[in-house]
Amino acid sequence: MPSLLFHIDGGNWVASVANTDVQYQFEGDTLSEQAESLSCLGTDLEGGTASISDAVSVALDIPDGVEIADVVDELFATTDLLMYGDSIIYGAVGAEMLIDTMEEVGTAILAVLGA
Repeated sequence: MPSLLFHIDGGNWVASVANTDVQYQFEGDTLSEQAESLSCLGTDLEGGTASISDAVSVALDIPDGVEIADVVDELFATTDLLMYGDSIIYGAVGAEMLIDTMEEVGTAILAVLGA
């Protein structure tokens, strides 16, 4: 299965699916603001305080006309590895996808950010 990548591309923090054209920029005008959006995503997912759709809609700059549910599916329902830059920071087990383990995904995000 493909990996979900959190990395800098074109001077912006983005979430993308490896070997596809799927890519969404994090909210914010600067790398610092975008890193804060990534941290907020991790916090929301780890704590289960927001639905996955709510967490994604706040953290990512979703283009007009794109459904949040489609973004969630593209990023989390089709991937089983989470990468930060070039490093694997989390892997789902067996037949699970990242969407099945969102609290662990949030924990991995926060751990790599040192939050």
